[in-house]
Amino acid sequence: MSQTRNTLTLAIRLNALLRYSRRMLAIGLVALLAGTARAQVPVQAPRPIPTPTARPQRPLPTPGQPTVQLTETEVETIAKCLRDLKSPTVEDRRRAAMIIGKYNTPEAEQAVIDCLSDQDAVVRQSALVALTEDRMFPPGARMPVFRLLRDPDVHIRRIASALIPEASGISLSGPVAITGNITIRAGGGRTDEETEEALACLNHALSDDDPSVRRNVLSGARFFPKPLAPAKIETFFADPDAEVRTLALIAYAQVIGQEAERAVRLQPLTQDPVPAVRQELARTAARLGGDGTPILKNLLNDQDIAVRAEAVRQFAGQLDPDAFPPLSAMLRDRQLPADLRKSLLPLLRVFPDQSGPLYEELLAQGPPELQAEALRAIGADQADPRPLDFFLPFIQSPSAPVRQMAATVITRRRQELTPEHIQTLMKAKEAEARLLAVRTCAALPEPQRGELLLDACLDADVAVRQQALLQIATFRPEGWQDILLASMSDPNLDIRDAAARGLVRLPQPSPEIVTALQNHLETCQNEMTRRLITNFLTRNAAQEEARQRRLDAQEAARQRRQQRTPTPQQLQTPPRRFAPQVAPARPAPAPQQPVAPPAQ
Repeated sequence: MSQTRNTLTLAIRLNALLRYSRRMLAIGLVALLAGTARAQVPVQAPRPIPTPTARPQRPLPTPGQPTVQLTETEVETIAKCLRDLKSPTVEDRRRAAMIIGKYNTPEAEQAVIDCLSDQDAVVRQSALVALTEDRMFPPGARMPVFRLLRDPDVHIRRIASALIPEASGISLSGPVAITGNITIRAGGGRTDEETEEALACLNHALSDDDPSVRRNVLSGARFFPKPLAPAKIETFFADPDAEVRTLALIAYAQVIGQEAERAVRLQPLTQDPVPAVRQELARTAARLGGDGTPILKNLLNDQDIAVRAEAVRQFAGQLDPDAFPPLSAMLRDRQLPADLRKSLLPLLRVFPDQSGPLYEELLAQGPPELQAEALRAIGADQADPRPLDFFLPFIQSPSAPVRQMAATVITRRRQELTPEHIQTLMKAKEAEARLLAVRTCAALPEPQRGELLLDACLDADVAVRQQALLQIATFRPEGWQDILLASMSDPNLDIRDAAARGLVRLPQPSPEIVTALQNHLETCQNEMTRRLITNFLTRNAAQEEARQRRLDAQEAARQRRQQRTPTPQQLQTPPRRFAPQVAPARPAPAPQQPVAPPAQ
């Protein structure tokens, strides 16, 4: 056996050696062929670093996350650009500045900021253009952008003036409307010295030779925490562009102090030919307090309706009692549009002691929109509460806004409703009244409430029927499950949804209810209802499975008990009797024979 094992081992080693020799020979041939082919290919020059023509299409890193991974070529490009930006050759720096802004790395971002102070205008402009792309504005570039408002190149000043909101620390996601309702208290991450320097740059740019720069500075001043120089702003009150005059008024409203002198400067603008400028003048004059009141009173007689409405709005906002007469006159003026009068109606809250008769007049003679608002105000008046019977007739008004507002007021005071009120509402012609009766049916005793809900399930209005089904699932009158199950076959999808929401409250549904819910789930479009049905069916399936397991366990236990309990036949069979086992008697010992003495 030992000789046979040695023979097999030798054969295996020889076989492995042959395979290794063949493999090495193949590798050698492949290397020889590859060397020959390499010798025949001409040597190529090193490939130049590609110059990207567009921003790399990859998501920008969010704050707190690491920068995206760059390819080897991109890393080489950034490294080359960083070297070229330090080159004394202008062309090298220009080419590098146009490329480095396409990448979003800390090194590239700092290089762009450094380019803002380069000696060459093309390099500075390329850096500014890179900042305007869809990327996060670096905080380190804020003060350099303010300083570029003094740049000798007009193109750079235009771009820098358009970046004033971002340089102020405000991130804008889209176009901003011309309005003065923006107040910046602090921000920008600047020191007090830097804030003063930025303000000086803004005031200097107001005297720029380029009109677009001046306009951008006036527009961006809304986002700066400190106001511009009043004397600089006043020069734009006579600008030929109405938009510039409007922006100047917005910037002028941020100035604090010297209200009387500023009111004198604003007075000529009451004759401005553009109504939008006069509207902004009313808002600016209101910021002057009592010194701006003469301007507001002058605008109350303006020929433009919108200007008069804005003047009344600002005048009443000053809590001046003299504002009530012009306000009430405009609310009574039937020549004015209803939506404009409706926008002024909330101002009556400023004059609670004088507005009561005006509300009554508008409720009796005003258009439907004003009637609804007057009804809401009367219903919310705690000083002079009206009885509930005052609001009930309005639930049957021919105007839909009035009916809806009356329903809102009565619902807020539903604890005052009596069964007679609810029965009367249920017989009303208007659907809002019947809907209100269904919602407030809790005041009815059980027999009457069930009958009312059953009648509401047959109502012609879908909203009434839907609310009735929800109330039936809440109060559960006699036969409520059958009513909901029958409603699951209604042709209206909203009715089926309401019935399904009531059926999912059942702890132990019948198989018919489960089947109806499963069928409705196939056509249900309401996401909330689908979620409720799905959870209900899942829970019901789990409960049914647990119940079946309990039944199976009970059946198995019963069968085991039957196997242990004797049957009646076994009880009738007499038990087998066994004879007692008696131990065998031991034999008596044999009598001992006397032994004869040995013979002598």
